[in-house]
Amino acid sequence: MLSASMLATMRATVETYTMDQTAEILRSEDMDDGRGGELAGEPEVVATVACEVVRKTPKGELSEAGQVVASVLYEVRLPHGTEIYPTDQLRIGGQLYEILDAGDSHSRTLQALLTCRKVN
Repeated sequence: MLSASMLATMRATVETYTMDQTAEILRSEDMDDGRGGELAGEPEVVATVACEVVRKTPKGELSEAGQVVASVLYEVRLPHGTEIYPTDQLRIGGQLYEILDAGDSHSRTLQALLTCRKVN
């Protein structure tokens, strides 16, 4: 079994040698609309982290409610322990990405893996 220090060293190595880009994590806070409802606020940068973007080849197109939402998907890899929510967006190299799947982050993983699509 790996010790905590060995795992930390492996995570640092992954971040140093594979994460060659920077991601801004954008988060919107809901605001009271004054009538008992909520409005989505403007997204704000809540963190900037190293990342790696890898184009995935999906098996067909991704559809949602009968509409094609993506034909090209990306796996965005972030440092382990990065606080990320499925409603967040990422800005990487000026391109905006929507998170489709935030995966399952376990304490013994080396990095956070997200499935995303580009937002035009």
